[in-house]
Amino acid sequence: MGEELKSNEGENFKMPETKPKNESEKHLDQIKNRSMEYVNRGDLKNAIDSMVFGICGDPEISSQEKTAVGMLGIYMKDKKNLTKENVIDWINAIEL
Repeated sequence: MGEELKSNEGENFKMPETKPKNESEKHLDQIKNRSMEYVNRGDLKNAIDSMVFGICGDPEISSQEKTAVGMLGIYMKDKKNLTKENVIDWINAIEL
C-alpha cells in the first residue's frame, strides 16, 4: 500500500497519500486512516477495533477476509506488550 510508517515518541501517524485504483482501496484507506487517529491518541485497542469493525462493515469484502482480520485483531489485542509500532505494522500489513 505504500511506505511503512515509523514511530518516534510524540509523532502523529497517518497513512501516506496514495491514489486508490478503485472504491474498495479508497474505503480501505479511510478505514486505516480512522484507525491511525486512535493510534495518535494512544488508544491502541480501539485502533484495532476500528480496523476490524470498518472491514467487517464493508459488504464488498469477503467473509473469509473479514474473519481473518477479526482473528488477527483478537490476537493483537491479547498481546501483553502492545506498542504503537505493533499496531502501525498490523494496520499497514492489511491488504484486501
